[in-house]
Amino acid sequence: MKICIVAACYAPSKGGVEKSVEELAKQLLNRGHTVHVITSSRGLDPTKFYNETRESVEVTRYPETRFLFDAPINPQIAMHILKLNYDLLHVHGVTPTISDLAIIFGKLKRKPIILTYHNSPVPDYGGKCSLFISTVYVKLVDRLIIRLVNKVVTATKAFAKKTTTLRSVLEKVVTIPWGVHLPNPKPVLKELDYTSLNLLFVGQLKKYKGVRYLLKAVKILEKKGLPINVVIVGDGPERGNLETYAKTLGLKIKFTGAVSETLLHKYYASSTLLVLPSISGREAFGLVLLEAMSYGKPVIVSNIPGPNEIVNDGYNGLLVPPKSAHALVDAIKKLFTSPKFYKTLGSNALKTAENYSWKKVGDKYEEIYQQALL
Repeated sequence: MKICIVAACYAPSKGGVEKSVEELAKQLLNRGHTVHVITSSRGLDPTKFYNETRESVEVTRYPETRFLFDAPINPQIAMHILKLNYDLLHVHGVTPTISDLAIIFGKLKRKPIILTYHNSPVPDYGGKCSLFISTVYVKLVDRLIIRLVNKVVTATKAFAKKTTTLRSVLEKVVTIPWGVHLPNPKPVLKELDYTSLNLLFVGQLKKYKGVRYLLKAVKILEKKGLPINVVIVGDGPERGNLETYAKTLGLKIKFTGAVSETLLHKYYASSTLLVLPSISGREAFGLVLLEAMSYGKPVIVSNIPGPNEIVNDGYNGLLVPPKSAHALVDAIKKLFTSPKFYKTLGSNALKTAENYSWKKVGDKYEEIYQQALL
């Protein structure tokens, strides 16, 4: 098959969506398909146009210089579809002026369209104004656009059932979780080391990630006599604010910025646990949860649709109410004061990760593609 993929961002840009789309493209190549990705130049020079081959995938990148709140305005990405000859269009969204227009132009080409609905199209910035615009977009545009596609894919059932747009087309929705590469050799589960409690966060530094609540929790724990080494891996528009906030609290937090895959996995290996305190539907899966689990690390995550389908509370991690620093404190203390419980969760986390593989992801998407082409 000749597969055209449209996504707002793609490697070397860092993020869960970028990593997921790139891994899927690799899986499709391994099965003998041709893949052409149309995306933005995020991760490179955002003012430039690129047409390149990245690991055997043809990638066309358009400049990303205009934004409405935190949403990129880039209709050129979608318009490029009209120039291509392909068998199937796979759109990754939801991103206004990119995924929606791609579906419209794709419909004009009369080829099957698959939409992977990654997260809620609700922006981080702009307050009441952005909330109003996003609400109007969901009700007037998103609900209409989604009816034009052959199949909608979400990473979890919980997210699909919770999302208003998806509830209206559940007959089209297919669940395909993302995958993880297991470390080789298999990690050895370690005992809880009270001399080195390393708490890790990995993700884009945006408001919906809830890192500010994590920093509040760390300060409370410090006052309670439980010092923790905290590493924040990732970059984004909130980094400066978070660094300032950490200093205001008197915390010594390591902000690494974006790191290579090799260094990222070293952080996973050396961590005691991972915390993902996201606060909204923008976090619809949480790929970093699986990555941490693949090293046998328990995770603490907000109890929101998507992540709460990966994490079974008290089995492979702990679920906490979003926007609650005190709930994070209680969860961290619960893990750090019970070595046996910690090790049990770590063992179960590793078992969980072993059930998610990128090969399974590729197999399921290929099956969906073939059904759409019939």
